[in-house]
Amino acid sequence: MEEITRDEVIARAKSRKKTWYSQSAITAGYRQDCSGFVSWCLKLTAAEVPGGFWGGGNTVSLVAKDGPLYEIPLNDLKPGDFCGNCGPGSAGDDGHIVVFEKWRNTDPNNNDYWIYEQAGGQVGPTHRMITWPYPGESRWKAYRYKGIVDKKSAPVTPKDDDEVTRTSLSVTDPQVATWGKFTTVNWPQENTDPNNAHAKGNYPGFVSPRNDYVDLDVYLMVEGMQDGDKYQVRTANHSWKVGKGSTGVTFEYLTDSTATDGAQAIRVQGSMYLHEGNHLYIELMPRRVKSDADAPAPRIVSGTWRIRQDGK
Repeated sequence: MEEITRDEVIARAKSRKKTWYSQSAITAGYRQDCSGFVSWCLKLTAAEVPGGFWGGGNTVSLVAKDGPLYEIPLNDLKPGDFCGNCGPGSAGDDGHIVVFEKWRNTDPNNNDYWIYEQAGGQVGPTHRMITWPYPGESRWKAYRYKGIVDKKSAPVTPKDDDEVTRTSLSVTDPQVATWGKFTTVNWPQENTDPNNAHAKGNYPGFVSPRNDYVDLDVYLMVEGMQDGDKYQVRTANHSWKVGKGSTGVTFEYLTDSTATDGAQAIRVQGSMYLHEGNHLYIELMPRRVKSDADAPAPRIVSGTWRIRQDGK
């Protein structure tokens, strides 16, 4: 579970691009509905939401047993927590969830509070004050994200090879893919020193700091494919020597799947053995089957790549 501060949640709620409410449209990788908005505020990925992830979690999956939110007492609400009608029976139009900002004042007899929400039938997100619980709702509860912190802890520098290496890279800018060809996914940071790449990320891939197995969990949000089109995701392993130079490339295919209508939430996982200095990439190839010949190329609009490597 990725840490996020309360201030970050509120800042993201304020910065979300305003759009019409929609349970079927995507903006910046997340649905334009209430639970898509909450997923955006938390930067959730498919790895954190059980039961499928198309543009974010929903009011059922967000609070499921293995979901990212859990119920808290009403009097424990803090900025960056959530309120909603969630859980079984809340799917679709039957549920709602909002971001809690603050109580109106400290008067225990005053139940007014400020929220950010993406509500049906209007452009949002909106910022407003309401009275507890929520207009028209009788199952309104308070929730908290499992990774919420008041302040992020300082990063810990590994002191020996017995510690676990974890790398989390995120796609920051939309990237055009090419029909019928593999496109290397660009992750945000560049670090050409293999000895540091496992800590800071390596554009556009990952450099193994030692001989060891590595576990991959990759999530991509891809727009522009039609129902019936195909896509493949694979790893490309450049057997780099430490420093520079290459001794060839090997590939391992992680998925060969059929697209559905709308944005594709693609999640693939894998495990492989890497030698010290091996440079690993993620590549995507969309194949046009149902799309018109003049259809624009698909775009990778967001994504995350989590890497775990146990020390030896």
